Amino acid sequence: MAIKIRPGQPPHHYVAIDVTQSIDAVVWGNLWNQRFGWSNLLWSLQPDPGESQRRIDSAHRKLPILHLQERLDGAVFADTCLLPQGRDAKGVDKLWTPSDAAFNMEQAMKFMQTFILSPGVNPKTSSLNDTGSGITADVVYISSHGSQSGYMLGERKGLVFDMGSARDNNSEFAGPKWLLLSNCNSLHPDTHNDWLKLMSGRNPLRGVIGFQALCPFAEDSARLFASFINRLESGETFLRAWEGSLTAPATKAKLAGAWVVVCHENAKGDTISDFNDNRLRPIVSPSRILMFNKDNSSGSPVEFRSDPFQVFWTKNGVHITPANRGDSTNKIQVGDTVTITVKDISESGPTETHKNLPAGQPVEVTLVYTRLDFNLAIDVNQFFTAQISTDVSLSTTKLNHDSPGGNDSWVLVPSIEVPELKLTLRVKALTAMEPEHPLWLRARIGAKIHSFRRNASIIVK
Repeated sequence: MAIKIRPGQPPHHYVAIDVTQSIDAVVWGNLWNQRFGWSNLLWSLQPDPGESQRRIDSAHRKLPILHLQERLDGAVFADTCLLPQGRDAKGVDKLWTPSDAAFNMEQAMKFMQTFILSPGVNPKTSSLNDTGSGITADVVYISSHGSQSGYMLGERKGLVFDMGSARDNNSEFAGPKWLLLSNCNSLHPDTHNDWLKLMSGRNPLRGVIGFQALCPFAEDSARLFASFINRLESGETFLRAWEGSLTAPATKAKLAGAWVVVCHENAKGDTISDFNDNRLRPIVSPSRILMFNKDNSSGSPVEFRSDPFQVFWTKNGVHITPANRGDSTNKIQVGDTVTITVKDISESGPTETHKNLPAGQPVEVTLVYTRLDFNLAIDVNQFFTAQISTDVSLSTTKLNHDSPGGNDSWVLVPSIEVPELKLTLRVKALTAMEPEHPLWLRARIGAKIHSFRRNASIIVK
Protein backbone atom coordinates (compact mmCIF):
# COMPACT_ATOMS: atom_id res chain seq x y z
CA MET A 1 0.00 0.00 0.00
CA ALA A 2 1.51 3.35 -1.09
CA ILE A 3 0.98 5.95 1.62
CA LYS A 4 3.54 8.55 0.53
CA ILE A 5 3.51 10.01 -2.97
CA ARG A 6 6.06 8.17 -5.11
CA PRO A 7 8.25 9.73 -7.81
CA GLY A 8 6.25 10.12 -11.00
CA GLN A 9 2.87 10.32 -9.28
CA PRO A 10 0.85 13.53 -9.73
CA PRO A 11 1.33 15.95 -6.82
CA HIS A 12 -1.40 16.69 -4.28
CA HIS A 13 -1.77 19.87 -2.26
CA TYR A 14 -3.23 20.93 1.06
CA VAL A 15 -3.82 24.28 2.76
CA ALA A 16 -4.52 25.32 6.37
CA ILE A 17 -6.48 28.39 7.49
CA ASP A 18 -6.30 29.36 11.16
CA VAL A 19 -8.18 32.15 12.97
CA THR A 20 -7.51 30.92 16.51
CA GLN A 21 -4.34 29.73 18.25
CA SER A 22 -2.19 28.48 15.37
CA ILE A 23 -0.54 25.37 16.83
CA ASP A 24 -3.03 22.81 15.53
CA ALA A 25 -2.82 24.03 11.92
CA VAL A 26 0.99 23.91 12.10
CA VAL A 27 1.12 20.41 13.58
CA TRP A 28 -1.46 19.10 11.12
CA GLY A 29 0.26 20.60 8.07
CA ASN A 30 3.73 19.45 9.13
CA LEU A 31 2.57 15.87 9.62
CA TRP A 32 0.44 15.84 6.44
CA ASN A 33 3.48 16.85 4.40
CA GLN A 34 5.95 14.54 6.11
CA ARG A 35 3.78 11.43 6.23
CA PHE A 36 2.04 11.64 2.86
CA GLY A 37 4.40 13.68 0.69
CA TRP A 38 1.80 16.29 -0.22
CA SER A 39 2.84 19.90 -0.91
CA ASN A 40 1.51 22.97 0.84
CA LEU A 41 -0.46 25.09 -1.66
CA LEU A 42 1.12 28.21 -0.15
CA TRP A 43 4.63 27.10 -1.12
CA SER A 44 3.71 28.03 -4.71
CA LEU A 45 3.75 31.69 -3.63
CA GLN A 46 6.99 33.66 -3.75
CA PRO A 47 8.90 34.21 -0.50
CA ASP A 48 9.00 37.76 0.82
CA PRO A 49 12.51 39.13 0.04
CA GLY A 50 12.49 40.98 3.35
CA GLU A 51 11.33 38.05 5.50
CA SER A 52 12.05 34.47 4.45
CA GLN A 53 9.31 33.06 6.68
CA ARG A 54 6.59 35.02 4.89
CA ARG A 55 4.95 34.42 1.48
CA ILE A 56 3.58 37.10 -0.84
CA ASP A 57 0.07 36.97 -2.28
CA SER A 58 0.19 39.67 -4.96
CA ALA A 59 -3.62 39.71 -5.19
CA HIS A 60 -4.09 40.16 -1.42
CA ARG A 61 -0.98 41.94 -0.23
CA LYS A 62 -2.22 42.48 3.33
CA LEU A 63 -3.01 38.79 3.92
CA PRO A 64 -0.57 37.23 6.44
CA ILE A 65 0.95 33.97 5.12
CA LEU A 66 3.57 32.79 7.59
CA HIS A 67 5.86 29.84 8.13
CA LEU A 68 5.46 29.08 11.84
CA GLN A 69 7.28 26.84 14.27
CA GLU A 70 5.48 25.31 17.24
CA ARG A 71 6.41 22.87 19.99
CA LEU A 72 4.05 20.13 21.20
CA ASP A 73 4.84 17.34 23.66
CA GLY A 74 8.59 17.85 23.22
CA ALA A 75 8.54 17.77 19.41
CA VAL A 76 9.00 20.71 17.03
CA PHE A 77 6.64 21.25 14.10
CA ALA A 78 6.76 23.83 11.31
CA ASP A 79 4.53 24.72 8.38
CA THR A 80 3.10 27.65 6.41
CA CYS A 81 -0.46 28.79 7.18
CA LEU A 82 -3.03 31.35 6.10
CA LEU A 83 -3.61 33.65 9.10
CA PRO A 84 -6.38 36.17 8.26
CA GLN A 85 -6.30 37.54 11.83
CA GLY A 86 -2.56 37.29 12.35
CA ARG A 87 -0.53 34.71 14.25
CA ASP A 88 -2.63 33.12 16.99
CA ALA A 89 -5.42 35.50 15.85
CA LYS A 90 -3.99 38.31 17.95
CA GLY A 91 -5.05 40.94 15.42
CA VAL A 92 -1.52 42.17 14.71
CA ASP A 93 0.85 41.65 11.80
CA LYS A 94 3.78 43.55 10.31
CA LEU A 95 1.68 44.16 7.19
CA TRP A 96 -0.84 46.17 9.22
CA THR A 97 -0.82 49.39 11.18
CA PRO A 98 -3.02 49.82 14.28
CA SER A 99 -5.34 52.05 12.27
CA ASP A 100 -5.91 49.65 9.37
CA ALA A 101 -5.68 46.27 11.11
CA ALA A 102 -9.46 45.90 11.49
CA PHE A 103 -10.06 46.72 7.82
CA ASN A 104 -7.35 44.33 6.63
CA MET A 105 -8.71 41.50 8.78
CA GLU A 106 -12.21 42.16 7.45
CA GLN A 107 -10.96 41.95 3.86
CA ALA A 108 -8.94 38.81 4.57
CA MET A 109 -11.91 37.06 6.20
CA LYS A 110 -14.16 38.07 3.31
CA PHE A 111 -11.74 36.47 0.84
CA MET A 112 -11.54 33.28 2.93
CA GLN A 113 -15.31 32.75 2.58
CA THR A 114 -14.95 32.20 -1.17
CA PHE A 115 -11.37 30.86 -1.18
CA ILE A 116 -12.41 27.93 1.03
CA LEU A 117 -14.91 26.82 -1.61
CA SER A 118 -12.42 26.81 -4.48
CA PRO A 119 -8.82 27.39 -3.36
CA GLY A 120 -6.29 27.99 -6.11
CA VAL A 121 -2.89 29.58 -6.64
CA ASN A 122 -1.15 30.97 -9.72
CA PRO A 123 2.61 30.50 -9.17
CA LYS A 124 3.55 32.81 -12.08
CA THR A 125 1.81 35.79 -10.51
CA SER A 126 2.28 34.59 -6.90
CA SER A 127 -1.42 35.04 -6.21
CA LEU A 128 -4.17 33.12 -4.50
CA ASN A 129 -7.61 32.91 -6.14
CA ASP A 130 -11.11 31.68 -5.33
CA THR A 131 -11.76 30.29 -8.83
CA GLY A 132 -9.77 27.10 -8.45
CA SER A 133 -7.46 28.07 -11.30
CA GLY A 134 -3.80 27.09 -11.46
CA ILE A 135 -2.77 24.72 -8.67
CA THR A 136 -5.61 23.69 -6.35
CA ALA A 137 -5.88 22.23 -2.84
CA ASP A 138 -7.30 18.73 -2.47
CA VAL A 139 -7.66 19.02 1.32
CA VAL A 140 -8.52 22.17 3.31
CA TYR A 141 -8.04 22.44 7.07
CA ILE A 142 -9.93 25.16 8.97
CA SER A 143 -9.25 26.02 12.59
CA SER A 144 -11.80 28.44 14.03
CA HIS A 145 -14.68 28.78 16.42
CA GLY A 146 -18.02 27.43 15.24
CA SER A 147 -21.73 27.66 15.95
CA GLN A 148 -24.78 25.52 15.37
CA SER A 149 -26.13 28.30 13.16
CA GLY A 150 -23.48 27.56 10.54
CA TYR A 151 -20.93 30.27 11.37
CA MET A 152 -17.16 29.69 11.52
CA LEU A 153 -15.71 32.58 13.53
CA GLY A 154 -12.30 33.95 14.42
CA GLU A 155 -10.96 35.14 17.75
CA ARG A 156 -11.33 38.65 16.35
CA LYS A 157 -14.39 40.09 14.71
CA GLY A 158 -15.37 38.35 11.51
CA LEU A 159 -16.56 35.11 9.90
CA VAL A 160 -14.11 32.90 8.07
CA PHE A 161 -17.02 30.95 6.58
CA ASP A 162 -20.83 31.14 6.77
CA MET A 163 -22.24 27.97 5.27
CA GLY A 164 -25.86 29.17 5.37
CA SER A 165 -24.98 32.32 3.47
CA ALA A 166 -22.91 30.36 0.96
CA ARG A 167 -25.75 27.94 0.31
CA ASP A 168 -28.46 30.60 0.00
CA ASN A 169 -26.26 32.58 -2.38
CA ASN A 170 -25.94 29.47 -4.62
CA SER A 171 -22.28 28.81 -3.86
CA GLU A 172 -20.79 25.33 -3.79
CA PHE A 173 -17.48 23.60 -3.20
CA ALA A 174 -15.65 23.28 -6.50
CA GLY A 175 -12.20 21.76 -6.09
CA PRO A 176 -11.38 20.49 -2.60
CA LYS A 177 -12.07 16.81 -2.03
CA TRP A 178 -12.08 16.76 1.78
CA LEU A 179 -12.61 19.48 4.38
CA LEU A 180 -11.14 18.99 7.87
CA LEU A 181 -12.70 21.13 10.60
CA SER A 182 -11.15 21.97 13.94
CA ASN A 183 -14.10 23.89 15.38
CA CYS A 184 -17.22 23.39 17.47
CA ASN A 185 -20.66 22.55 16.08
CA SER A 186 -20.02 23.03 12.35
CA LEU A 187 -21.43 19.58 11.60
CA HIS A 188 -24.37 19.86 13.99
CA PRO A 189 -27.50 18.33 12.36
CA ASP A 190 -29.01 21.79 11.90
CA THR A 191 -26.25 22.55 9.38
CA HIS A 192 -26.87 19.46 7.25
CA ASN A 193 -29.31 21.15 4.85
CA ASP A 194 -26.51 23.53 3.94
CA TRP A 195 -23.92 20.78 3.54
CA LEU A 196 -26.28 18.92 1.20
CA LYS A 197 -26.26 21.84 -1.21
CA LEU A 198 -22.64 22.91 -0.79
CA MET A 199 -21.31 19.39 -1.38
CA SER A 200 -23.34 18.61 -4.48
CA GLY A 201 -21.87 20.78 -7.22
CA ARG A 202 -20.28 19.86 -10.53
CA ASN A 203 -16.95 19.12 -8.83
CA PRO A 204 -18.30 17.93 -5.49
CA LEU A 205 -16.66 18.01 -2.10
CA ARG A 206 -16.30 14.34 -1.20
CA GLY A 207 -16.56 14.69 2.56
CA VAL A 208 -16.16 16.69 5.78
CA ILE A 209 -14.80 15.57 9.13
CA GLY A 210 -15.39 17.54 12.30
CA PHE A 211 -17.56 17.97 15.37
CA GLN A 212 -21.29 18.07 16.01
CA ALA A 213 -20.66 19.46 19.49
CA LEU A 214 -17.65 20.91 21.30
CA CYS A 215 -14.16 20.77 19.82
CA PRO A 216 -11.11 20.80 22.11
CA PHE A 217 -8.76 23.77 22.36
CA ALA A 218 -5.84 24.09 19.96
CA GLU A 219 -3.23 21.85 21.64
CA ASP A 220 -5.64 18.96 22.21
CA SER A 221 -6.99 19.46 18.71
CA ALA A 222 -3.43 19.14 17.40
CA ARG A 223 -3.08 15.84 19.24
CA LEU A 224 -6.38 14.59 17.81
CA PHE A 225 -5.36 15.40 14.26
CA ALA A 226 -1.96 13.82 14.83
CA SER A 227 -3.79 10.64 15.86
CA PHE A 228 -6.01 10.96 12.78
CA ILE A 229 -2.93 11.17 10.55
CA ASN A 230 -1.34 8.17 12.28
CA ARG A 231 -4.44 6.13 11.51
CA LEU A 232 -4.55 7.33 7.90
CA GLU A 233 -0.91 6.28 7.58
CA SER A 234 -1.79 2.80 8.80
CA GLY A 235 -4.27 2.49 5.93
CA GLU A 236 -7.56 3.44 7.61
CA THR A 237 -10.19 5.41 5.72
CA PHE A 238 -10.82 9.10 6.47
CA LEU A 239 -14.08 8.02 8.11
CA ARG A 240 -12.68 5.34 10.40
CA ALA A 241 -9.49 7.24 11.17
CA TRP A 242 -11.56 10.15 12.51
CA GLU A 243 -13.93 7.89 14.43
CA GLY A 244 -11.00 6.01 15.95
CA SER A 245 -9.17 9.18 16.94
CA LEU A 246 -12.10 10.45 19.00
CA THR A 247 -13.15 7.13 20.50
CA ALA A 248 -9.68 5.86 21.46
CA PRO A 249 -9.16 5.25 25.19
CA ALA A 250 -6.65 8.11 25.39
CA THR A 251 -9.24 10.59 24.13
CA LYS A 252 -11.36 12.48 26.65
CA ALA A 253 -14.66 10.68 27.05
CA LYS A 254 -16.76 13.73 26.23
CA LEU A 255 -15.32 13.83 22.70
CA ALA A 256 -16.43 10.29 21.85
CA GLY A 257 -19.93 11.58 21.16
CA ALA A 258 -18.79 14.65 19.25
CA TRP A 259 -17.20 13.05 16.19
CA VAL A 260 -19.05 13.21 12.88
CA VAL A 261 -18.29 12.63 9.21
CA VAL A 262 -20.55 13.79 6.37
CA CYS A 263 -19.57 12.37 3.00
CA HIS A 264 -20.80 11.06 -0.32
CA GLU A 265 -21.52 7.35 -0.34
CA ASN A 266 -18.66 6.68 -2.77
CA ALA A 267 -16.25 8.57 -0.51
CA LYS A 268 -16.79 6.58 2.68
CA GLY A 269 -13.91 4.28 1.73
CA ASP A 270 -11.42 7.02 0.77
CA THR A 271 -7.84 6.43 1.92
CA ILE A 272 -4.61 8.31 1.40
CA SER A 273 -3.33 5.56 -0.90
CA ASP A 274 -6.47 6.03 -3.03
CA PHE A 275 -5.59 9.71 -3.32
CA ASN A 276 -1.98 9.09 -4.23
CA ASP A 277 -2.80 6.35 -6.73
CA ASN A 278 -5.70 8.38 -8.23
CA ARG A 279 -8.10 5.56 -7.38
CA LEU A 280 -10.84 7.58 -5.65
CA ARG A 281 -14.28 6.33 -6.61
CA PRO A 282 -16.10 8.89 -8.77
CA ILE A 283 -19.01 10.87 -7.31
CA VAL A 284 -21.78 10.41 -9.86
CA SER A 285 -24.94 12.51 -9.66
CA PRO A 286 -27.31 11.83 -8.04
CA SER A 287 -25.19 10.78 -5.10
CA ARG A 288 -26.35 9.96 -1.59
CA ILE A 289 -24.70 11.96 1.17
CA LEU A 290 -24.34 10.03 4.42
CA MET A 291 -23.77 11.09 8.01
CA PHE A 292 -21.70 8.95 10.40
CA ASN A 293 -21.49 9.52 14.14
CA LYS A 294 -21.66 7.60 17.42
CA ASP A 295 -25.32 6.74 16.79
CA ASN A 296 -24.85 5.93 13.10
CA SER A 297 -21.50 4.21 12.71
CA SER A 298 -22.70 2.54 9.50
CA GLY A 299 -24.11 5.81 8.13
CA SER A 300 -27.55 7.29 7.57
CA PRO A 301 -28.72 9.40 4.62
CA VAL A 302 -28.63 13.18 5.03
CA GLU A 303 -32.03 14.40 3.90
CA PHE A 304 -33.44 17.90 3.62
CA ARG A 305 -35.50 18.89 6.67
CA SER A 306 -38.05 21.70 6.63
CA ASP A 307 -38.85 23.87 9.63
CA PRO A 308 -42.31 22.93 11.03
CA PHE A 309 -43.36 26.60 11.05
CA GLN A 310 -41.77 30.00 10.46
CA VAL A 311 -39.94 32.28 12.87
CA PHE A 312 -37.67 35.07 11.66
CA TRP A 313 -36.12 38.44 12.46
CA THR A 314 -36.80 41.67 10.58
CA LYS A 315 -34.74 44.84 10.75
CA ASN A 316 -35.61 48.06 8.89
CA GLY A 317 -38.20 46.11 6.91
CA VAL A 318 -35.65 43.52 5.79
CA HIS A 319 -36.35 39.83 6.47
CA ILE A 320 -33.08 38.50 7.90
CA THR A 321 -32.03 35.28 6.16
CA PRO A 322 -28.76 33.34 5.94
CA ALA A 323 -28.17 35.01 2.58
CA ASN A 324 -28.14 38.55 4.02
CA ARG A 325 -27.44 38.15 7.75
CA GLY A 326 -23.75 38.94 7.21
CA ASP A 327 -24.53 42.41 5.84
CA SER A 328 -23.47 45.08 8.31
CA THR A 329 -26.86 46.81 8.22
CA ASN A 330 -28.62 43.55 9.13
CA LYS A 331 -26.64 42.86 12.29
CA ILE A 332 -28.05 43.73 15.71
CA GLN A 333 -26.70 46.33 18.14
CA VAL A 334 -27.84 48.56 20.98
CA GLY A 335 -30.34 51.18 19.78
CA ASP A 336 -31.77 49.05 16.97
CA THR A 337 -35.43 48.21 16.56
CA VAL A 338 -36.07 44.67 15.33
CA THR A 339 -39.13 42.48 14.92
CA ILE A 340 -39.68 38.77 15.53
CA THR A 341 -42.44 37.21 13.40
CA VAL A 342 -44.10 33.85 14.04
CA LYS A 343 -46.26 32.19 11.36
CA ASP A 344 -47.76 28.72 11.40
CA ILE A 345 -46.58 27.99 7.86
CA SER A 346 -45.04 24.61 7.13
CA GLU A 347 -43.32 23.63 3.91
CA SER A 348 -44.26 20.41 2.15
CA GLY A 349 -42.31 20.03 -1.07
CA PRO A 350 -42.98 23.01 -3.34
CA THR A 351 -46.13 24.09 -1.45
CA GLU A 352 -46.81 25.78 1.86
CA THR A 353 -49.65 25.17 4.29
CA HIS A 354 -50.79 28.14 6.35
CA LYS A 355 -52.81 28.01 9.55
CA ASN A 356 -54.06 30.95 11.58
CA LEU A 357 -52.93 31.13 15.18
CA PRO A 358 -56.01 30.50 17.33
CA ALA A 359 -57.22 32.77 20.10
CA GLY A 360 -55.98 31.80 23.54
CA GLN A 361 -53.12 29.55 22.34
CA PRO A 362 -49.75 30.60 23.85
CA VAL A 363 -46.80 31.02 21.51
CA GLU A 364 -43.40 30.81 23.23
CA VAL A 365 -40.24 32.38 21.82
CA THR A 366 -36.91 31.70 23.56
CA LEU A 367 -33.80 33.82 22.93
CA VAL A 368 -30.55 31.83 22.62
CA TYR A 369 -27.00 33.17 22.41
CA THR A 370 -24.71 30.86 20.37
CA ARG A 371 -26.03 27.58 21.86
CA LEU A 372 -28.56 26.44 24.43
CA ASP A 373 -26.00 25.69 27.15
CA PHE A 374 -23.75 28.71 26.58
CA ASN A 375 -22.57 30.23 29.86
CA LEU A 376 -23.98 33.72 29.42
CA ALA A 377 -26.88 35.08 31.42
CA ILE A 378 -29.86 35.85 29.20
CA ASP A 379 -32.50 38.30 30.40
CA VAL A 380 -34.85 39.53 27.70
CA ASN A 381 -36.24 42.25 29.95
CA GLN A 382 -32.73 43.64 30.49
CA PHE A 383 -31.83 43.40 26.80
CA PHE A 384 -35.02 44.67 25.15
CA THR A 385 -38.07 46.87 25.45
CA ALA A 386 -40.92 44.89 23.90
CA GLN A 387 -44.09 46.03 22.13
CA ILE A 388 -47.01 43.94 20.91
CA SER A 389 -50.41 44.70 19.35
CA THR A 390 -53.35 45.36 21.68
CA ASP A 391 -55.05 42.06 20.84
CA VAL A 392 -52.08 40.04 22.14
CA SER A 393 -50.98 39.64 25.76
CA LEU A 394 -47.25 39.49 26.49
CA SER A 395 -45.30 38.05 29.42
CA THR A 396 -41.77 36.76 29.98
CA THR A 397 -40.51 33.61 31.66
CA LYS A 398 -37.53 31.23 31.81
CA LEU A 399 -37.78 28.19 29.50
CA ASN A 400 -34.15 27.36 28.67
CA HIS A 401 -32.88 25.67 31.83
CA ASP A 402 -29.55 24.76 30.19
CA SER A 403 -28.54 28.43 30.27
CA PRO A 404 -27.96 30.78 33.22
CA GLY A 405 -29.83 34.03 33.66
CA GLY A 406 -33.35 35.20 34.24
CA ASN A 407 -36.33 35.33 31.92
CA ASP A 408 -35.11 34.18 28.51
CA SER A 409 -38.46 33.80 26.77
CA TRP A 410 -41.51 35.73 25.65
CA VAL A 411 -45.01 34.25 25.84
CA LEU A 412 -47.52 35.73 23.41
CA VAL A 413 -51.24 34.91 23.64
CA PRO A 414 -53.60 36.34 20.98
CA SER A 415 -57.12 37.21 22.13
CA ILE A 416 -58.42 36.72 18.58
CA GLU A 417 -57.45 34.41 15.73
CA VAL A 418 -54.50 35.95 13.83
CA PRO A 419 -52.49 34.96 10.72
CA GLU A 420 -49.20 35.82 12.45
CA LEU A 421 -47.66 37.34 15.57
CA LYS A 422 -45.18 40.20 15.53
CA LEU A 423 -43.07 41.16 18.53
CA THR A 424 -41.25 44.51 18.16
CA LEU A 425 -38.11 44.95 20.24
CA ARG A 426 -36.00 47.99 21.03
CA VAL A 427 -32.44 46.89 21.92
CA LYS A 428 -31.38 48.32 25.31
CA ALA A 429 -28.29 46.16 25.99
CA LEU A 430 -26.45 43.10 24.70
CA THR A 431 -24.39 42.55 27.81
CA ALA A 432 -21.23 40.39 27.39
CA MET A 433 -22.16 39.36 23.83
CA GLU A 434 -19.25 39.09 21.39
CA PRO A 435 -19.37 40.62 17.90
CA GLU A 436 -20.20 38.17 15.09
CA HIS A 437 -21.86 35.68 17.46
CA PRO A 438 -25.45 34.63 16.73
CA LEU A 439 -28.68 35.28 18.56
CA TRP A 440 -31.23 32.71 17.48
CA LEU A 441 -34.72 31.63 18.51
CA ARG A 442 -36.41 28.49 19.75
CA ALA A 443 -40.20 28.63 19.52
CA ARG A 444 -43.29 26.63 20.43
CA ILE A 445 -46.76 26.64 18.87
CA GLY A 446 -49.00 24.17 20.68
CA ALA A 447 -47.24 20.79 20.57
CA LYS A 448 -44.72 21.93 17.95
CA ILE A 449 -41.36 23.12 19.28
CA HIS A 450 -38.35 23.85 17.10
CA SER A 451 -34.88 25.40 17.33
CA PHE A 452 -34.49 27.88 14.48
CA ARG A 453 -30.70 28.01 14.59
CA ARG A 454 -30.46 28.74 10.89
CA ASN A 455 -33.56 30.65 9.78
CA ALA A 456 -34.11 32.76 12.90
CA SER A 457 -30.50 33.76 13.48
CA ILE A 458 -29.20 37.32 13.63
CA ILE A 459 -25.57 38.35 14.14
CA VAL A 460 -24.38 40.61 16.96
CA LYS A 461 -22.60 43.63 15.47
